[in-house]
Amino acid sequence: MKTPREILLQRHQAAGPRLDEVRRETLRTELRRAPESVLTSWHEFLRSFRGHFAALGAAWVLVLLLHADVEPASSPAASATGAVLSPQLHLAKVRENRRQLLETIGARDPEPPQPAPPRPHSERRRQFLTV
Repeated sequence: MKTPREILLQRHQAAGPRLDEVRRETLRTELRRAPESVLTSWHEFLRSFRGHFAALGAAWVLVLLLHADVEPASSPAASATGAVLSPQLHLAKVRENRRQLLETIGARDPEPPQPAPPRPHSERRRQFLTV
Protein backbone atom coordinates (compact mmCIF):
# COMPACT_ATOMS: atom_id res chain seq x y z
CA MET A 1 0.00 0.00 0.00
CA LYS A 2 1.25 3.45 -0.90
CA THR A 3 1.54 6.23 1.64
CA PRO A 4 -0.24 9.53 1.05
CA ARG A 5 3.14 11.14 0.50
CA GLU A 6 4.03 8.74 -2.29
CA ILE A 7 0.65 9.28 -3.94
CA LEU A 8 1.09 13.07 -3.89
CA LEU A 9 4.65 12.89 -5.21
CA GLN A 10 3.57 10.63 -8.07
CA ARG A 11 0.59 12.82 -8.95
CA HIS A 12 2.62 16.09 -9.00
CA GLN A 13 5.90 14.74 -10.40
CA ALA A 14 5.40 16.58 -13.69
CA ALA A 15 5.25 19.95 -11.91
CA GLY A 16 8.86 19.61 -10.61
CA PRO A 17 10.73 20.95 -13.69
CA ARG A 18 8.29 23.86 -14.08
CA LEU A 19 8.74 24.79 -10.40
CA ASP A 20 12.54 24.64 -10.79
CA GLU A 21 12.35 27.02 -13.76
CA VAL A 22 10.14 29.46 -11.80
CA ARG A 23 12.61 29.29 -8.90
CA ARG A 24 15.60 30.01 -11.16
CA GLU A 25 13.84 32.92 -12.86
CA THR A 26 12.86 34.45 -9.52
CA LEU A 27 16.41 34.14 -8.22
CA ARG A 28 17.78 35.78 -11.39
CA THR A 29 15.50 38.80 -11.08
CA GLU A 30 16.10 39.16 -7.32
CA LEU A 31 19.88 38.95 -7.71
CA ARG A 32 19.83 41.60 -10.43
CA ARG A 33 17.75 43.87 -8.20
CA ALA A 34 19.63 43.10 -4.94
CA PRO A 35 22.34 45.84 -5.03
CA GLU A 36 19.72 48.53 -5.62
CA SER A 37 17.46 47.26 -2.85
CA VAL A 38 20.32 46.99 -0.33
CA LEU A 39 21.39 50.55 -1.08
CA THR A 40 17.81 51.75 -0.81
CA SER A 41 17.25 49.97 2.48
CA TRP A 42 20.44 51.48 4.00
CA HIS A 43 19.42 54.90 2.74
CA GLU A 44 15.97 54.54 4.34
CA PHE A 45 17.51 53.25 7.57
CA LEU A 46 19.88 56.21 7.87
CA ARG A 47 17.16 58.67 6.92
CA SER A 48 15.11 57.50 9.88
CA PHE A 49 17.84 58.87 12.18
CA ARG A 50 18.04 62.26 10.46
CA GLY A 51 16.63 64.18 13.44
CA HIS A 52 18.82 62.32 15.90
CA PHE A 53 21.97 63.09 13.91
CA ALA A 54 21.00 66.76 13.71
CA ALA A 55 20.49 66.93 17.49
CA LEU A 56 23.82 65.21 18.17
CA GLY A 57 25.56 67.59 15.78
CA ALA A 58 24.02 70.59 17.52
CA ALA A 59 25.10 69.22 20.90
CA TRP A 60 28.68 68.80 19.72
CA VAL A 61 28.71 72.34 18.30
CA LEU A 62 27.53 73.59 21.69
CA VAL A 63 30.26 71.60 23.46
CA LEU A 64 32.91 73.01 21.13
CA LEU A 65 31.66 76.56 21.64
CA LEU A 66 31.68 76.17 25.41
CA HIS A 67 35.11 74.57 25.30
CA ALA A 68 36.48 77.46 23.22
CA ASP A 69 35.82 79.85 26.14
CA VAL A 70 37.94 77.83 28.56
CA GLU A 71 41.49 79.04 29.10
CA PRO A 72 44.18 76.42 28.56
CA ALA A 73 45.81 77.10 31.97
CA SER A 74 42.66 76.05 33.84
CA SER A 75 43.34 72.35 33.39
CA PRO A 76 43.51 70.33 36.62
CA ALA A 77 47.18 69.49 36.08
CA ALA A 78 48.23 73.15 36.06
CA SER A 79 48.82 75.25 39.14
CA ALA A 80 47.91 78.89 39.66
CA THR A 81 51.17 79.99 38.06
CA GLY A 82 50.56 77.93 34.95
CA ALA A 83 53.34 75.40 35.67
CA VAL A 84 52.70 71.67 35.64
CA LEU A 85 52.24 70.13 39.09
CA SER A 86 54.97 67.96 40.49
CA PRO A 87 54.06 64.29 40.98
CA GLN A 88 54.14 64.70 44.77
CA LEU A 89 51.79 67.68 44.69
CA HIS A 90 49.51 65.93 42.24
CA LEU A 91 49.39 62.85 44.50
CA ALA A 92 48.61 65.07 47.50
CA LYS A 93 45.72 66.67 45.60
CA VAL A 94 44.39 63.24 44.62
CA ARG A 95 44.54 62.08 48.25
CA GLU A 96 42.76 65.23 49.43
CA ASN A 97 40.09 64.74 46.80
CA ARG A 98 39.64 61.12 47.94
CA ARG A 99 39.38 62.22 51.57
CA GLN A 100 36.72 64.80 50.70
CA LEU A 101 34.79 62.26 48.65
CA LEU A 102 34.82 59.70 51.46
CA GLU A 103 33.76 62.41 53.90
CA THR A 104 30.87 63.39 51.64
CA ILE A 105 29.49 59.87 51.29
CA GLY A 106 30.01 59.14 54.96
CA ALA A 107 32.52 56.33 54.59
CA ARG A 108 35.63 56.08 56.65
CA ASP A 109 39.05 56.04 55.06
CA PRO A 110 40.48 52.52 55.16
CA GLU A 111 43.88 52.05 56.70
CA PRO A 112 46.62 51.91 54.08
CA PRO A 113 48.03 48.40 53.74
CA GLN A 114 51.18 47.83 55.74
CA PRO A 115 54.15 46.50 53.81
CA ALA A 116 55.10 42.94 54.64
CA PRO A 117 58.22 42.64 56.83
CA PRO A 118 61.28 41.49 54.93
CA ARG A 119 61.93 37.76 54.98
CA PRO A 120 65.29 36.24 55.78
CA HIS A 121 67.55 35.52 52.84
CA SER A 122 67.13 31.80 53.34
CA GLU A 123 63.36 32.05 52.62
CA ARG A 124 63.61 34.15 49.47
CA ARG A 125 63.06 32.46 46.17
CA ARG A 126 66.01 32.54 43.89
CA GLN A 127 65.31 33.53 40.36
CA PHE A 128 67.68 32.67 37.60
CA LEU A 129 67.51 34.35 34.27
CA THR A 130 68.23 32.17 31.32
CA VAL A 131 68.90 33.37 27.85
